[in-house]
Amino acid sequence: MGHWSVFSAGITTILVFWVITPLQSAVFATSLQRISYDSTVSHIQTVVPIGQQSSVLNTKFLNQAYGVSWLDAQLPSFTTKDLAVRPFYLSNNTMVQGQGETWTAPTVSCWTQLDCEPAVVTNPKMNHIYSFDDGQGCLYNDVGLDLAASQTFLQYIGYYCSPYSDYNLQYFSCPDVAQHRFLSIWADATTRSATGAYANMTALFCTPSYYTEDVMATVLASDLIVISVQPTGPPKPFVEFNITSFEHIIDNGISDIPYTGDFYDDYILNMNPKTLADNLSWPFTQMVGFARADRHISIAEFSQPATMHRAYENVHKLLFAIAMAHIADNNITPGDDTQGTRLVAVNAIVVIRFFAMILEVSLALVAIGCISLGIIYWKQPNLMSYDPASLADLMSLLPAVHLIDPLLGNCGYLTAVELEAKFHGERFELIIECVHGKHMLHLRRAQDSTTTRTIPGKLRASKKAVQGVRPIELRAPIGLMFSSMLLAAVAVLAIYSRIAGEADGMASPTSSILGNQIILN
Repeated sequence: MGHWSVFSAGITTILVFWVITPLQSAVFATSLQRISYDSTVSHIQTVVPIGQQSSVLNTKFLNQAYGVSWLDAQLPSFTTKDLAVRPFYLSNNTMVQGQGETWTAPTVSCWTQLDCEPAVVTNPKMNHIYSFDDGQGCLYNDVGLDLAASQTFLQYIGYYCSPYSDYNLQYFSCPDVAQHRFLSIWADATTRSATGAYANMTALFCTPSYYTEDVMATVLASDLIVISVQPTGPPKPFVEFNITSFEHIIDNGISDIPYTGDFYDDYILNMNPKTLADNLSWPFTQMVGFARADRHISIAEFSQPATMHRAYENVHKLLFAIAMAHIADNNITPGDDTQGTRLVAVNAIVVIRFFAMILEVSLALVAIGCISLGIIYWKQPNLMSYDPASLADLMSLLPAVHLIDPLLGNCGYLTAVELEAKFHGERFELIIECVHGKHMLHLRRAQDSTTTRTIPGKLRASKKAVQGVRPIELRAPIGLMFSSMLLAAVAVLAIYSRIAGEADGMASPTSSILGNQIILN
């Protein structure tokens, strides 16, 4: 039973200094928390009327598309490179609070896609004069592909005729059903024979389609960039868009109506400087330049119909999305309010539940240990009148110092033999007295007392020096192991400190809050 008090005291001390003290700083951490609020959202009108879109669809949106595709400029609000969504705003015009705030609301998205089919290519004279047929009445014939050595012919031929374009399908009397169709051609001069015919040529007739559908869109509140779009309804044809004006300007680089305004809004883009490394035959339309902005596609890969299809479809999607941003009406639609969600990111102090559980269990064990000590000491039999907790308490037992000092000779380093010799023939006794209701112990010589009780026995002096017992944990091997661990820890910390100093800090190996708290605390 005597060991349980030591066990309880030891466990309690270890828990306090080795568990509770380190964990109390690690149990709290700062984290970015997202708080969701329901908000009323107002939409703006989808687009300006179709009759007014021709005056808006000028080269201004082409210049912006040039910046996005070639210069990595930021996309317009409520657009991605694949689609545009109907703009919406919080009705109460709440200021942006917290980093990464997002708005989510039901809206509609608009996008385009291409349907492409291989062209029927004929070369009756086996020279550089070719004809291309879509099989539906549109024949683009007598096209001369007389390229210089090592040049590549890459061309986007739209339908609408314009004095600003060298190629078009309308001039060759393609029917009206083909007015939204374009022809794309790729040919490599290195595959040309002596007669001018090409052994490797790719030609596609493509027709764009325009769609809209109900979606749930999430945008970043700071710059209204679209983060995600989730469809909530089936696609439907988009009929509120002036397809003719849009396709005319992307085919020829200029609006289909006279424009009066800023010079740069009516300036035809010159893509030739950006494509010099491709060694393309000139002239070519600006759609070729936009297609070459994707540098992940080499010029030779345009010989694959799927690659050519994907390249021009990506360009159509981007130009359509930016055009939608330009023709959007900024007037809020009256009564067109819906419920949306505002998600705000705030820095908060969070409790690491794992550490908190350990801390709670440790505090419970400490409480149990303290209660156990109290119960053990309360039940332990004790005949002492008070607890001799200090040296002063022990010295208080010897009030008659003058009885002992002469025998000791004012020195406290006598051996057992010398101590026995000094006290030879001397006898002392402890007496208890009650003074003012308090029991006091006193030491006095036995011969001075009239009543004494002798306890038989003789003082035995040890002739040998007392040898201390060193426990295992204090022996040399354990000490060397512990010292080695300390030195290794210092070395590791020094190495990481140098690495962190040279790299201006170190990245955390984990994004987990628990992992970071373990590393930092």
